[in-house]
Amino acid sequence: MAAIGYRQLNPELFQFLEARQNSLKILKTTTTPAGQMLDWVPIETQHPEGKVPSPPPTVSLAVRSANEEKPVSAARLELEDQTIERGPAGTVPIVRPDFARLTRTIALNDYATKRGGVAVNKLRPNRSPADPNPFGYFHAISSQNAKVYGCDGFLSVWDPSVNNPAGPGDDHSIMQTWLQNYDKPQTQSIEAGWTVDRNLNGDTVAHVFTYYTTNGYSKDGNNLGGYNRLYSGWAQ
Repeated sequence: MAAIGYRQLNPELFQFLEARQNSLKILKTTTTPAGQMLDWVPIETQHPEGKVPSPPPTVSLAVRSANEEKPVSAARLELEDQTIERGPAGTVPIVRPDFARLTRTIALNDYATKRGGVAVNKLRPNRSPADPNPFGYFHAISSQNAKVYGCDGFLSVWDPSVNNPAGPGDDHSIMQTWLQNYDKPQTQSIEAGWTVDRNLNGDTVAHVFTYYTTNGYSKDGNNLGGYNRLYSGWAQ
Protein backbone atom coordinates (compact mmCIF):
# COMPACT_ATOMS: atom_id res chain seq x y z
CA MET A 1 0.00 0.00 0.00
CA ALA A 2 1.39 3.39 -0.97
CA ALA A 3 2.04 6.06 1.63
CA ILE A 4 -0.99 8.05 0.49
CA GLY A 5 -3.08 4.92 1.11
CA TYR A 6 -1.91 4.71 4.71
CA ARG A 7 -2.82 8.33 5.28
CA GLN A 8 -6.28 7.82 3.84
CA LEU A 9 -6.75 4.79 6.11
CA ASN A 10 -5.97 6.75 9.28
CA PRO A 11 -6.03 10.50 8.53
CA GLU A 12 -6.77 11.40 12.18
CA LEU A 13 -3.67 9.55 13.39
CA PHE A 14 -1.41 11.16 10.80
CA GLN A 15 -2.72 14.65 11.59
CA PHE A 16 -2.05 13.99 15.27
CA LEU A 17 1.45 12.71 14.50
CA GLU A 18 2.30 15.77 12.40
CA ALA A 19 1.24 18.13 15.22
CA ARG A 20 3.15 16.04 17.77
CA GLN A 21 6.33 16.04 15.71
CA ASN A 22 6.14 19.82 15.27
CA SER A 23 5.97 20.22 19.05
CA LEU A 24 9.24 18.30 19.61
CA LYS A 25 12.71 19.80 19.39
CA ILE A 26 14.26 16.95 17.41
CA LEU A 27 18.04 17.13 17.02
CA LYS A 28 18.48 13.77 15.33
CA THR A 29 16.40 10.85 14.08
CA THR A 30 17.74 7.30 14.00
CA THR A 31 16.34 3.90 13.11
CA THR A 32 17.14 0.74 15.07
CA PRO A 33 18.02 -2.55 13.32
CA ALA A 34 14.43 -3.72 13.93
CA GLY A 35 13.08 -0.66 12.12
CA GLN A 36 11.99 1.39 15.14
CA MET A 37 12.32 5.12 14.44
CA LEU A 38 13.62 7.24 17.33
CA ASP A 39 13.56 11.03 17.61
CA TRP A 40 16.27 12.36 19.94
CA VAL A 41 15.34 15.51 21.90
CA PRO A 42 17.20 17.50 24.60
CA ILE A 43 16.22 15.99 27.93
CA GLU A 44 15.16 19.36 29.40
CA THR A 45 12.66 20.02 26.58
CA GLN A 46 10.36 17.35 28.01
CA HIS A 47 9.13 19.85 30.62
CA PRO A 48 7.90 23.39 29.82
CA GLU A 49 10.23 24.82 32.49
CA GLY A 50 13.09 22.42 31.78
CA LYS A 51 12.68 20.75 35.17
CA VAL A 52 13.49 17.09 34.63
CA PRO A 53 14.52 15.22 37.80
CA SER A 54 17.75 13.28 37.93
CA PRO A 55 17.36 9.51 37.58
CA PRO A 56 17.58 7.43 40.76
CA PRO A 57 20.86 5.67 41.60
CA THR A 58 21.47 2.57 39.54
CA VAL A 59 21.09 -0.51 41.70
CA SER A 60 21.88 -3.91 40.24
CA LEU A 61 19.18 -6.52 40.68
CA ALA A 62 20.07 -9.76 42.37
CA VAL A 63 21.42 -12.42 40.02
CA ARG A 64 18.95 -15.21 39.40
CA SER A 65 20.24 -18.66 40.23
CA ALA A 66 20.83 -20.99 37.31
CA ASN A 67 18.38 -23.80 36.66
CA GLU A 68 19.53 -26.38 34.11
CA GLU A 69 15.99 -27.67 33.63
CA LYS A 70 14.60 -24.20 32.98
CA PRO A 71 17.44 -22.17 31.50
CA VAL A 72 16.88 -18.44 31.14
CA SER A 73 18.79 -15.64 29.47
CA ALA A 74 18.43 -11.89 29.81
CA ALA A 75 16.38 -10.17 27.14
CA ARG A 76 18.56 -7.69 25.26
CA LEU A 77 17.19 -4.31 24.27
CA GLU A 78 18.40 -2.78 21.03
CA LEU A 79 19.97 0.31 22.59
CA GLU A 80 22.05 -1.88 24.91
CA ASP A 81 24.23 -2.42 21.84
CA GLN A 82 26.69 0.47 21.99
CA THR A 83 27.34 0.23 18.24
CA ILE A 84 23.79 1.33 17.38
CA GLU A 85 23.51 4.96 16.28
CA ARG A 86 22.38 7.41 18.94
CA GLY A 87 21.55 11.07 19.26
CA PRO A 88 23.84 13.80 20.67
CA ALA A 89 24.88 13.81 24.32
CA GLY A 90 22.17 15.26 26.55
CA THR A 91 19.31 13.92 24.43
CA VAL A 92 16.84 11.10 25.03
CA PRO A 93 15.03 8.96 22.43
CA ILE A 94 11.31 9.28 21.84
CA VAL A 95 9.61 6.50 19.88
CA ARG A 96 7.91 7.71 16.72
CA PRO A 97 4.70 5.72 16.11
CA ASP A 98 4.61 3.99 12.73
CA PHE A 99 0.99 4.36 11.69
CA ALA A 100 1.82 3.08 8.22
CA ARG A 101 1.96 -0.43 9.69
CA LEU A 102 -1.69 -0.37 10.76
CA THR A 103 -4.01 -2.42 8.58
CA ARG A 104 -7.38 -0.93 9.60
CA THR A 105 -8.85 2.44 10.48
CA ILE A 106 -8.45 3.23 14.19
CA ALA A 107 -9.69 6.34 15.98
CA LEU A 108 -7.02 8.26 17.87
CA ASN A 109 -8.85 7.72 21.16
CA ASP A 110 -8.97 3.95 20.57
CA TYR A 111 -5.32 3.86 19.59
CA ALA A 112 -4.09 5.82 22.59
CA THR A 113 -6.33 4.40 25.31
CA LYS A 114 -4.93 1.62 27.44
CA ARG A 115 -6.96 -1.55 27.04
CA GLY A 116 -7.59 -4.27 29.57
CA GLY A 117 -8.19 -4.42 33.27
CA VAL A 118 -11.32 -3.14 34.96
CA ALA A 119 -12.03 -0.61 32.22
CA VAL A 120 -12.81 -3.45 29.77
CA ASN A 121 -13.86 -6.32 32.01
CA LYS A 122 -16.81 -4.46 33.51
CA LEU A 123 -18.46 -4.28 30.07
CA ARG A 124 -18.39 -7.97 29.22
CA PRO A 125 -21.84 -9.60 29.10
CA ASN A 126 -20.95 -12.55 31.35
CA ARG A 127 -19.03 -11.64 34.51
CA SER A 128 -18.73 -15.14 35.94
CA PRO A 129 -15.20 -16.37 36.82
CA ALA A 130 -15.45 -18.98 34.07
CA ASP A 131 -16.43 -16.45 31.41
CA PRO A 132 -15.13 -17.88 28.11
CA ASN A 133 -15.38 -14.59 26.26
CA PRO A 134 -11.79 -13.92 25.02
CA PHE A 135 -12.47 -10.18 24.70
CA GLY A 136 -12.87 -9.76 28.46
CA TYR A 137 -9.06 -9.46 28.62
CA PHE A 138 -8.49 -11.62 31.67
CA HIS A 139 -5.35 -10.65 33.56
CA ALA A 140 -3.66 -12.31 36.52
CA ILE A 141 -2.67 -9.66 39.06
CA SER A 142 -0.61 -9.73 42.22
CA SER A 143 -0.39 -6.65 44.40
CA GLN A 144 0.62 -5.27 47.77
CA ASN A 145 -0.01 -2.02 49.61
CA ALA A 146 2.93 0.02 50.85
CA LYS A 147 4.41 3.50 50.82
CA VAL A 148 7.00 3.31 48.03
CA TYR A 149 8.95 5.62 45.75
CA GLY A 150 9.69 3.19 42.93
CA CYS A 151 9.96 -0.48 42.13
CA ASP A 152 11.98 -3.02 40.17
CA GLY A 153 11.74 -6.70 39.39
CA PHE A 154 12.15 -9.49 36.86
CA LEU A 155 9.68 -9.84 33.98
CA SER A 156 9.77 -13.00 31.90
CA VAL A 157 9.42 -12.45 28.15
CA TRP A 158 7.64 -14.94 25.90
CA ASP A 159 6.45 -14.95 22.30
CA PRO A 160 2.67 -15.20 22.78
CA SER A 161 0.15 -15.60 19.99
CA VAL A 162 -2.64 -13.02 20.01
CA ASN A 163 -4.19 -13.81 16.64
CA ASN A 164 -7.93 -14.25 17.07
CA PRO A 165 -9.59 -14.08 13.64
CA ALA A 166 -13.06 -13.76 15.18
CA GLY A 167 -12.08 -10.76 17.29
CA PRO A 168 -12.06 -7.06 16.51
CA GLY A 169 -8.28 -7.06 16.09
CA ASP A 170 -7.45 -5.43 19.42
CA ASP A 171 -6.38 -8.48 21.43
CA HIS A 172 -3.11 -8.21 23.33
CA SER A 173 -0.75 -9.96 25.72
CA ILE A 174 0.96 -7.97 28.44
CA MET A 175 3.29 -8.24 31.42
CA GLN A 176 4.01 -5.20 33.52
CA THR A 177 4.64 -3.66 36.90
CA TRP A 178 2.83 -0.57 38.08
CA LEU A 179 2.48 1.82 40.97
CA GLN A 180 -0.97 3.16 41.81
CA ASN A 181 -2.28 5.53 44.45
CA TYR A 182 -5.49 4.86 46.31
CA ASP A 183 -5.76 7.98 48.45
CA LYS A 184 -6.94 10.38 45.74
CA PRO A 185 -10.39 10.96 44.22
CA GLN A 186 -9.09 9.45 40.97
CA THR A 187 -6.58 6.68 40.47
CA GLN A 188 -3.13 7.75 39.31
CA SER A 189 -0.57 5.24 38.09
CA ILE A 190 2.78 4.82 36.38
CA GLU A 191 3.35 1.58 34.50
CA ALA A 192 6.09 -0.17 32.55
CA GLY A 193 6.61 -3.58 31.02
CA TRP A 194 6.19 -5.29 27.67
CA THR A 195 3.20 -5.86 25.45
CA VAL A 196 2.28 -7.65 22.25
CA ASP A 197 -0.34 -5.45 20.63
CA ARG A 198 -0.79 -5.06 16.87
CA ASN A 199 -2.91 -1.93 17.21
CA LEU A 200 -0.29 -0.16 19.32
CA ASN A 201 2.93 -1.46 17.76
CA GLY A 202 1.95 -2.53 14.26
CA ASP A 203 3.28 -6.07 14.74
CA THR A 204 2.95 -9.08 17.03
CA VAL A 205 6.31 -9.06 18.79
CA ALA A 206 6.98 -7.90 22.34
CA HIS A 207 7.72 -4.18 22.82
CA VAL A 208 8.74 -2.36 25.98
CA PHE A 209 6.19 0.30 26.94
CA THR A 210 5.44 2.93 29.57
CA TYR A 211 2.03 4.30 30.46
CA TYR A 212 0.66 6.73 32.99
CA THR A 213 -2.74 8.10 33.99
CA THR A 214 -3.72 11.04 36.17
CA ASN A 215 -7.49 10.54 36.01
CA GLY A 216 -8.37 6.90 36.55
CA TYR A 217 -7.90 5.95 32.87
CA SER A 218 -10.82 8.19 31.88
CA LYS A 219 -8.96 10.26 29.26
CA ASP A 220 -5.54 10.36 27.62
CA GLY A 221 -3.81 13.52 26.44
CA ASN A 222 -0.97 15.91 27.19
CA ASN A 223 -0.26 15.76 30.94
CA LEU A 224 -3.32 13.53 31.40
CA GLY A 225 -1.98 10.12 30.45
CA GLY A 226 -0.85 7.93 27.59
CA TYR A 227 1.56 5.38 26.20
CA ASN A 228 5.30 6.05 25.94
CA ARG A 229 5.76 9.66 24.81
CA LEU A 230 2.72 9.64 22.57
CA TYR A 231 1.56 12.57 24.71
CA SER A 232 3.71 14.88 26.81
CA GLY A 233 3.83 14.40 30.55
CA TRP A 234 6.08 11.35 30.85
CA ALA A 235 9.69 12.53 31.20
CA GLN A 236 12.63 10.26 30.55
